[in-house]
Amino acid sequence: TQGDLLVTGFPRRSNGSANGAYAIRGEHHGRPVFQRIGSKGPFIYFWDDRDGESWCGWWLGPILGGAEVWGYHPKEDMMPPEYGWRSPWHGEDSKVIRMSVSGRVSLLEVRPKKKEVVPKWIAEPGFGEALTEDAQLLQ
Repeated sequence: TQGDLLVTGFPRRSNGSANGAYAIRGEHHGRPVFQRIGSKGPFIYFWDDRDGESWCGWWLGPILGGAEVWGYHPKEDMMPPEYGWRSPWHGEDSKVIRMSVSGRVSLLEVRPKKKEVVPKWIAEPGFGEALTEDAQLLQ
């Protein structure tokens, strides 16, 4: 099965396997989210430093952002690093875990899209009138 990312070398777990093909399924904290093809999980996702530096990096777990995690990598790259994953997450770097990004996935596809900022008074006609009425009430 082809996908956007291929995971190999993760130890087998009683509640599922992390190994296999993954597809990009969205974005989380400015990086792509990968979900194993043909299943409800696991997910590979990035967590930024909003909860502290020690939580920042790439994670692999049965649900996105869950307390149960199967793997971790501290790098802040745009895509999951190929080598250096830890499983368990607090363990040593594994020499056998590998994440291979497909050659068809370009960084342009996964860069966070910048939202166009449109002032509310342009996006919602009549909003400026409401501001005028509120200002008159304050006088």
